[in-house]
Amino acid sequence: MDNQLESKKKYKDMLRQKVQIFDPLKEEERLVADELKRGMEAVLDLHNPAELASLCGALGLLGKDEELASAPHGDMKKVILAWLDAQAENERTIEKSYSSALAMVWEGILFEYLRSQGEPLKTCRHDPRRYTIQMWRRRA
Repeated sequence: MDNQLESKKKYKDMLRQKVQIFDPLKEEERLVADELKRGMEAVLDLHNPAELASLCGALGLLGKDEELASAPHGDMKKVILAWLDAQAENERTIEKSYSSALAMVWEGILFEYLRSQGEPLKTCRHDPRRYTIQMWRRRA
């Protein structure tokens, strides 16, 4: 009995190693996901509670929980980040879910965020949403 459990464990370990060998981009995807999450947290920190409530409404999160509109800043931020994680699992690409959330963010906040990160975008010739995602990807 112990032999069977031990051999099953060895087999699972071997499969994990093969998955790592055959999926070399897995680590890069994890790094990108971490950078996207860090960046989005910083962008959400630049919002005041009224702007976060508006963002929650634009993302369709207020219809589910009416008390969210009067919730503290940190609670709304957690709800948005949880929604982004759920969207990333559904869409199988984290960038798409973060891009859709950034589409609802006011451009002025993105310009301010980019300036704070040492990436001053002075004209609207470049889309700040696309530029922000590209910057996060470069940093990962």
